Amino acid sequence: MRVSAVLPVLVSGILVGGPATGYDGPFYQQLALPVLRIATNTEVVARATEIRLTRDRMEQHYRIDSVGSAALPLWLYFPLEPIDRWHADNVDAFGPGIAADPLALTATMDGAPFPFSVDARATFLGMDVSAHLANAGLPLLPFGAETSAALEKLAPDAKSDLAERGILTHWGPMWQLETAYAARFDFAAGAAHDLVVAYRPVFGEYVESLIMLDGKLTFGLDEESYDFLCLTEPQLQEIDKRFAARKDEEPYRPYTIADISMNLAAANEQYGSLYDLDFTVETRKPSDILATCGGEFEKVGPTTYRWKAEFADEQPELKLFFLEAVE
Repeated sequence: MRVSAVLPVLVSGILVGGPATGYDGPFYQQLALPVLRIATNTEVVARATEIRLTRDRMEQHYRIDSVGSAALPLWLYFPLEPIDRWHADNVDAFGPGIAADPLALTATMDGAPFPFSVDARATFLGMDVSAHLANAGLPLLPFGAETSAALEKLAPDAKSDLAERGILTHWGPMWQLETAYAARFDFAAGAAHDLVVAYRPVFGEYVESLIMLDGKLTFGLDEESYDFLCLTEPQLQEIDKRFAARKDEEPYRPYTIADISMNLAAANEQYGSLYDLDFTVETRKPSDILATCGGEFEKVGPTTYRWKAEFADEQPELKLFFLEAVE
């Protein structure tokens, strides 16, 4: 499908990734939703997972049981997918300090504040290049005003070294920011603990949308397939009604499309399913549509979709598409 990209901007002989758009409008890159990972131990297990997602907020509730006979200290993690220069257009969707806290994450354990520390590093082809960037006076984030300013001041020998390594090219910064939230907790023997984590989700947004050309539903002016949206037959019927109401306008785009994804996995990697899953997604208004690739969501209210299961298989590539009605 046709999208515009984060195009390079020439700065002091080095092309720097910065937001730019093609003729068909901006494209915003989503960041996959992180989920809890618990250091492997069979005596501590997440017995219930409750998820609440809106366009503005993600909340994850975990009931964690410690079934051992002794107190057990373990680490909890929320690893993020890498952030690279292709996220530059979407910079405003992140937390105020991307490198320090990309999602503005907060948490409580048993009702009390439970702070997570942030571990961040820059990588290139799987290698940690944080030290190389620090020596050159560059930040870990591969885009943004601070990075652009630092590139302007980059010493010739540092520029040459980074270019020789391939970390900095005529296309701009080639490194990515890898981030993980981590916290240590002492699990009491035979006790249950309630962890609640909230953060700001980073949604993507598509350049094109569904249109009707010569009576045929398609995606964009290139008439591409819309199968990737995983729309159900009732949803397609609802979409057809919106087109029928505006049949004199062609091409008419009744929806903007935002997306987000996640690897929905058990917090304990030794278990292959999620216990007592309750996953609710809210759209902004009743005329919006939630399309899902994976999961077993049902529409249970005007703006509410729910997937509830005593045992749910892990979803390595759960995709959610928010078709937001243009009124």
